[in-house]
Amino acid sequence: MDKIIQTLTLTFTFLYYSIPMLIVGLFISQILIESNIIKKIYFIGKIFTRLANLPEECGIAITTSFIEPRMANIMLVDFYKKGIINKKELYISSLIDAFPAMLRHWDSLLPILLATLGFFGIIYFIILVLIGFIQTLIFMAIGKITLKNREYKEDNTDKKIKLNKDVVYTAFKNTIKYGIPIIRDITIASIITSFLIEFGFFDYITEIIKNKAYYLPLSVEEITVAVTQPINYIGAFVLAGEFLNRGILDEIEVVRALLLGSILSSIPALRFLAPYYIGIYGFKDGFNLMMISTLVRILITALFVIITLIL
Repeated sequence: MDKIIQTLTLTFTFLYYSIPMLIVGLFISQILIESNIIKKIYFIGKIFTRLANLPEECGIAITTSFIEPRMANIMLVDFYKKGIINKKELYISSLIDAFPAMLRHWDSLLPILLATLGFFGIIYFIILVLIGFIQTLIFMAIGKITLKNREYKEDNTDKKIKLNKDVVYTAFKNTIKYGIPIIRDITIASIITSFLIEFGFFDYITEIIKNKAYYLPLSVEEITVAVTQPINYIGAFVLAGEFLNRGILDEIEVVRALLLGSILSSIPALRFLAPYYIGIYGFKDGFNLMMISTLVRILITALFVIITLIL
């Protein structure tokens, strides 16, 4: 009974903090679309769509992801449900968002890295952004190969911004239309995820992976930093900074330890990503996109770890 109460409490806490922002993001995205505001800044996403053979509407969402990735994902689902883009274009566009989504974390992650690692924190953040950029390039290349070439016509018509009662009403109506299934799916996903958390599923998987990490050809200090990261990423940064300042680990070893920690953190991160992806994209597509994005990022990060072992 206690587990059920704790599961429901954890679910309520997650929904309390996530659903209002999702609905606000959905409403703002509808305002931006209906008022033509987003078309004024489309040029930012144009390079992504043309290199990946994506429709121009995907470029609008990619442009938005530099501002608010969550809003961009909601836009993509909106375009898909309206029949503007197909399933393959939805997947590729969503996965291309890796670079702008990582770059968007500068205001929350970079200050912590600077405080704990100093100037070297900037270098590590650049490496994380580079990993996101490589992931974006991979899916842009997949789009270029698998999607048909399309002609892009320059639209010289004046896209006047419209902000009136009709725009607000349409945006509000669409928010209710698309918001209800999102809330339904995110609630169900949150209950399932909270249940798995309370019964130790993610901790069990994380513990297995952490134990395997001790077999890697790394120093005890590197492993210590890496296994600390899934538990407390700020603590891992502080520990890495201490080892670096004392000369116990050099720069390459610190990068290797933090990148390994990033890989180990991927499993516990799923408990937060699952409700987010499933809530926006639905169960099947949300799960697929979450796993594809996570696995590709792990593979790229693992490649960086291997490179540091060679250096």
